Parts: sequence; C-alpha cells; structure tokens
Amino acid sequence: LNSKKEFVLRKITIATLKRKGSCTGCGGISERTCCTNMRLAQEEKPVSNEEDYQLFINLDKRNENWTQKTVDEKGEWIFTCKYLGKNSRCSNYKDRPDVCRRFPESVLDLEKFPHCSYRFGPRSGVVIQSEIVLQAVQQLSTTIPAQK
Repeated sequence: LNSKKEFVLRKITIATLKRKGSCTGCGGISERTCCTNMRLAQEEKPVSNEEDYQLFINLDKRNENWTQKTVDEKGEWIFTCKYLGKNSRCSNYKDRPDVCRRFPESVLDLEKFPHCSYRFGPRSGVVIQSEIVLQAVQQLSTTIPAQK
C-alpha cells in the first residue's frame, strides 16, 4: 500500500462493502488492467526488489505467474501475468493465485482500473449505514492527497 490513506480506505471497504459482479476478461483491452499492470504487496509492503518478490512468491507458489514489467516513479515493481491468454482471459483460472481471486479488494482498485466490471455495494448485516460509508470512501479517495 502506498499511503495511510490507501490503508484506511482499504480497511473501511473490506469491513463495510461487498464486491459485486464478475470478471469479464478485460485483461487485454487496455494497459490499465489488473492482468497487465499490477502492483503486488507482501504484508501490505509493495514489492520493490528481488527480496520482496521472493517473499511474495513464498506466500503462494502460484504467485510465480507474475513477471516484472517495469518500475513506477516510487520504485514499486509493476507486473504482468504470464497466464493472460490471447482471448483476454486467464488460461489458469481454476488455479489462479489468491491475489487474483481477491481482486479488486477496494474502491481504490477500481479507480486504478476503470475497465473493471466489479463494483462495491453495501455489505448485508453491517450495523452502520453502508451507503453513507460508501459515499465517504469515494469522497475520501478523491479529496485526501496520497502521502509519500
């Protein structure tokens, strides 16, 4: 995670909102998709060197599907998935890593990947009013500057 803002927004999303929808295989339509432009993290620390990457792989051997593509301005590695098929679908879907199964985890992920078909809505059984939290999360994600 890149900042306290992202950490807080991710935790709020996970606690109060539920991911809805399904993958439509947008992986090949744009450079801004989860399969072609992914930042990975090991215990909420972005992968930014070979040691971080090895720790990430050790969590789940299926994580070996990620190939480093480039490095962003913060020094974080950007990855692409080697299982993205020519039809923009995962060629290893049944055995995909947990990071793929959980994506997107928050509204922040949807901001980074505008073609994603998933959305977040209120989680049933949550005592607080999820609609208000959703609006607050969306407002926070546009008004609080990211910390460096």
